[in-house]
Amino acid sequence: MASDLRRSEAASARSSSAAVSIIDVSMTASAPSVCLPQGSCLRIYEGISSRPRMSPAARDAQVKGCRIMIRLTDRAWSPYLTGALIGLLQVPAFLLLGTALGASSSYVTVSASIAELVDPAIRSLAYAGKYLDGAKNWWQVALVGGIALGALLSASLSGTRRSGISRVWTRSLGTSNPGVRFALAFAGGFLLLFGARLADGCTSGHGISGMAQLAVSGFLAVAAMFAGGIATATLLRALR
Repeated sequence: MASDLRRSEAASARSSSAAVSIIDVSMTASAPSVCLPQGSCLRIYEGISSRPRMSPAARDAQVKGCRIMIRLTDRAWSPYLTGALIGLLQVPAFLLLGTALGASSSYVTVSASIAELVDPAIRSLAYAGKYLDGAKNWWQVALVGGIALGALLSASLSGTRRSGISRVWTRSLGTSNPGVRFALAFAGGFLLLFGARLADGCTSGHGISGMAQLAVSGFLAVAAMFAGGIATATLLRALR
């Protein structure tokens, strides 16, 4: 069965020239790995993830013993495992800090702290004042900083770190001028953050934490996020 699985993987790899890398599959029971559901051995393409076609024998072998190794040098990790780990981050957050996972309020903490250096009266503002002090606020600042550093480390170790403007953006914008790309990134980031604070939560606060607590606001916010994303993508596609 192991040989069937390897032959099936090799055939699928030869059939596509767009393949970037394949998440390693190990049939060794002693390997430090994680079992995933049937059909979850993913093949990573240029922007596309899909399940390879497998023979019945290979699929049976996968169900019985498929393990996907997670290494820092992998170009992609299993979305099942990483998604579960992000969700489990709620547990220490609630137990140790008494707060949920979130990200957008960290920008309020940083901006309010900088503003207080110029005008100490900023602390008297109800909105800014509640985000200035305490571990509940600053741990989210550390979380956002860790996301950026972790992404840089992962890209460096996996060899996926790029320099300059991505070709996708060059084609979309019709120019390779970094100023245009940075301006668009700033404008998009500003709108995302403004919307997140207006809704009192982002994809982390509403999507992960809110839905995990079965909050109605979380479900409504996530539905609005998806609807807005689909509408924007449809509009931009029509304009092109």
